[in-house]
Amino acid sequence: MTTSTDLSEEIHHLRGLADGFKALHHEVLAFAVTPGTEALDQLGPLLLKSQALVGKALLRLSALNGSPYAEVSGSRHTLTAFRTLVAGASLASDDLARAVAANPLDGISFGGPHQDEDATRQARHDRALPEIAGYLADAAHQLDACKSDCLHLAKGIVSDLERSSSTSAKQAAHKPSSSQYAAVATPTVATKREGRR
Repeated sequence: MTTSTDLSEEIHHLRGLADGFKALHHEVLAFAVTPGTEALDQLGPLLLKSQALVGKALLRLSALNGSPYAEVSGSRHTLTAFRTLVAGASLASDDLARAVAANPLDGISFGGPHQDEDATRQARHDRALPEIAGYLADAAHQLDACKSDCLHLAKGIVSDLERSSSTSAKQAAHKPSSSQYAAVATPTVATKREGRR
């Protein structure tokens, strides 16, 4: 990004990202697990949304890192926390991917269907249910943390900018104005006379 990055817009993006994590968190919590094809049809969109949020978080991190904000005192702490946010979003996405992997599908094994195919399928679904539920709970936890992190980061950026602005104003107050500097730099008549003696 260039120095023209609008930091107020970045803060707005972070708050929007928090809303995205919150919405996905609610979707994951509301997910009623029924292993098999139905679960795959429902897990797929959740996984894609989580991956889109990872991409958006990474984009925001890159924008802030390449902006004037990186020169603000305290920005390193915020940028480090932002890296952790990207990792947390990736973990949520990974948990959803693992839920997809744990979900048994309804294909037929080698040798064709057996007499007890339905019972075997049901047993596989019953074994997978707690594992899928565990991955969904982990994903929901990560998404909730990501939402909180986004809001905390937005607040931190505002605080850093306010502190930087206050420091700059104090430094400017102690800095001589151009007319004061000119008055000090120009020798006075008395100084010139003393130099002649």
